[in-house]
Amino acid sequence: MTVFDLVKKNMRKNISRYSLYFFSMIFSIVVYYVFATLQYDQSISKVIGEEMRLQGIFNASN
Repeated sequence: MTVFDLVKKNMRKNISRYSLYFFSMIFSIVVYYVFATLQYDQSISKVIGEEMRLQGIFNASN
């Protein structure tokens, strides 16, 4: 039995425990890329320049 087989067996047995971890990890990555993409959008840049609260949120996200 190889290490890869052990990993597959462990993942199958504990999928319910790992699902919350994977969901939160994927959600965090999606939120980061949404903020990173919005930061370089021209229309969002105009709004951020006018709103101090939004500017703080975008600065905190990076």
